[in-house]
Amino acid sequence: MKMKKLLAALLTGIMAVSLVACGNPNPASAGEDKSTETTKETEAAKTPEKSEAVTLKFFSNVPDRTAGLGLLEETNLNSFKEANPDVNFETEFLQDEPYKMKIQTYMQSKNMPDMWMQWGHPAALMPVVQGGFAAELNPDDYKDYGFVPGALEAFTIDGKLYGLPKNADFWVLYYNEKILNDNGIAVPKTTDDLIAAAKILNAKGIQAVSLTGKDRWPTAITLENLILRKTADPKAFNDAIKTGTTSSNEDFLAGVNEFIRLVDNNVFQPSYLSDDYGTAKNLFIQGQAAMYVMGSWEMGMGSDETIPEEVRKNIRATKFPTVNGFPGTADDLVMWYGGGYAVSADSPNKEAAIKAVSHMLDPDIYAKNSWQKQIAIPPMKYDKYLTGNENNLQKDITEIISSAKSTTGATFIDMLTASFKDASEGLTLEMSGKMVSPEEYLSQLDALVKEANAE
Repeated sequence: MKMKKLLAALLTGIMAVSLVACGNPNPASAGEDKSTETTKETEAAKTPEKSEAVTLKFFSNVPDRTAGLGLLEETNLNSFKEANPDVNFETEFLQDEPYKMKIQTYMQSKNMPDMWMQWGHPAALMPVVQGGFAAELNPDDYKDYGFVPGALEAFTIDGKLYGLPKNADFWVLYYNEKILNDNGIAVPKTTDDLIAAAKILNAKGIQAVSLTGKDRWPTAITLENLILRKTADPKAFNDAIKTGTTSSNEDFLAGVNEFIRLVDNNVFQPSYLSDDYGTAKNLFIQGQAAMYVMGSWEMGMGSDETIPEEVRKNIRATKFPTVNGFPGTADDLVMWYGGGYAVSADSPNKEAAIKAVSHMLDPDIYAKNSWQKQIAIPPMKYDKYLTGNENNLQKDITEIISSAKSTTGATFIDMLTASFKDASEGLTLEMSGKMVSPEEYLSQLDALVKEANAE
């Protein structure tokens, strides 16, 4: 690792200086009494002054530090500490929704952590930048990191870089291969296939597709996938969101109606509106649901030993289904560069925090560990870290992203302000619960856009 090599070089330099200082530079003076001052100088050379210890406060949205992304963060933090023993970390971890509230509290008190997990979409990044909370980073420092096109741009505002991405995120359908096989169900390719599977599975007391409604944003992203299947245009819905013209587009309405069709045919578990992220995931990893819609970051389920082996070894992933009669293909991805890391502009240890974040996302640290530990898809080139021993879930995820022909960028809920994000997520949940009609949903969505643009 670069930091270890640097540390080794520094130590070599110190040893060389010490050897020179400890030697006798004037043989003629051998046996002469040395002054107290000279003795002190010699002792100082023998014992180099230690660097002052630094403690960095780190805030993350991954509370489980024993598996998946949490374990990856711990591994990478420890790697930095090994290379920099004078740096310590004071860590805090909360699940997504509590995390969002706490980061707001930090912003209001103008007392940000030294480094934190930062979403790269405009709704989350813009308030942090406008408030002057995030330190500007030098893009040239990362030109050799191999970030894929669009990754750094997700953390760039007005040409300035304010964070580094850690995930290439896209929506997939996870499935339990054994449950499907045991019930004579082929891997669903279309929404009609999902509905047919739900009829078979529900009759046997097995949930078809697990979805979290309480966390709201997964429901919105699932809807966006269905709209993309209708438009076959990765920019259409986001462009309409920016201008507040969604209600005038029949393709968008068709996508919303398709979501309602899935709800009406009991594709999702009956309690999905109130189930949070953990509950929805547990339905799947405990074998109570045959399928699960979530982002590519859940690739780590394939190696997570906390998941029962009979489930873990049968977890696979496939492309989000198409819709019969819609022109969109399974290779049109709702994909974005979401989570990443930012550094406080006012941190008293800003340089150390930037070094820590840069180290954590060094490809030889992050890309290698995230892939080889079977945890996540890195937002940089990772082909040189392939081992040939990838599990089936890794192969599935790689096949999905490698065959993509289009990607959307930021999700529609993240296109504008933080208040728009909150309101649009709530409105989407109301629509999915049939509290507002599809037509009313799009009309009210346009109204929310106008409010956001007037802020």
